[in-house]
Amino acid sequence: MENRILPTTVVGSYPKPLWLSNPYGILFGGWRLRAEVLREGQDDAVALAIRDQERAGIDIVSDGEQRRDNFVFYFTRNLDGFDFAHPLKRRLRGSQREFEAPRIVGPVGRSRPLAADDVRFLRANTDRPIKMSIAGPMTIIDTSHDVHYRDNRALAMDLAAAINAELQEWASLGCDVVQIDEPAFTRYPHFVRDWGAEALNRCVEGVGTKTGVHVCYGYPVDGSKMREHGYEEVLPYLTGSAVDQISLECAAPGLDASLLRLCQGKDVVFGVIDIGSTEVEKPDAVAGRISEALNFIPAERLLPAPDCGLVLLDRTLARAKLKALGEGARLARFRLEAGS
Repeated sequence: MENRILPTTVVGSYPKPLWLSNPYGILFGGWRLRAEVLREGQDDAVALAIRDQERAGIDIVSDGEQRRDNFVFYFTRNLDGFDFAHPLKRRLRGSQREFEAPRIVGPVGRSRPLAADDVRFLRANTDRPIKMSIAGPMTIIDTSHDVHYRDNRALAMDLAAAINAELQEWASLGCDVVQIDEPAFTRYPHFVRDWGAEALNRCVEGVGTKTGVHVCYGYPVDGSKMREHGYEEVLPYLTGSAVDQISLECAAPGLDASLLRLCQGKDVVFGVIDIGSTEVEKPDAVAGRISEALNFIPAERLLPAPDCGLVLLDRTLARAKLKALGEGARLARFRLEAGS
């Protein structure tokens, strides 16, 4: 990618082939392949996800999170201090759905790499810039049962130190963008103020590559989303943070693009594709939405993207939506250059 304006990207996840995972198994497991062939199947699925992104014109690609049975547990299962053998039930964020959450029973730490091999495989299989994401401290806390720390700030800072060590390794392996996923930020803006932003800064301290945070309203697993708090409540803490990019869900909630005025000094990964809708966006509408955003943010700081990960979509629908994103961004670039 040669310094293209309005570079397109994804938030992270992509639908898994049905030969790899059960439908909706992406939330809490569900592999179809035997253990001895699972890694090869995941490699093949990553290669397919990369090709779909490249064909759609996505400039900064991910591995589609094809190896992750759950976007939080994939990491916490390999952190010190987590007990998955004796889980406790809790409710999924903004949902009536309950799940088995691991307990935190001792000091949290990273004694081994969590996803370094995933970065190596992604880097070796595309010439485009790459990004990888990891669940952030607040979201991990909200997806676990702490019976050891009983102090959210202390737990968050230990999680952030572990995440920081992982991100530094990703950067050393050639990862161009590292992203902290924090959907919990929109649930608990008071925690963002009290310790969430501090933990976020610790996550990216000295990482040495482009850093970002993704803040959304969660996956529409029950058909609707809860938006108890607006971005206006958390953006002051994010713009004051050390991350380079802020990734926002804007298409599904129909947020006014003037919100981007609150993102001063940061690049914005701007959601223009609704991942909760089965309707494929028209490229002209995507371009129009991008043009609206450019009234409030310079083109060199805007990255059009889906609202969130595409993992809940049918693969055919996901491909079509990515194609609409790529074509819409190309149209927006053309209009911008023609008007300059």
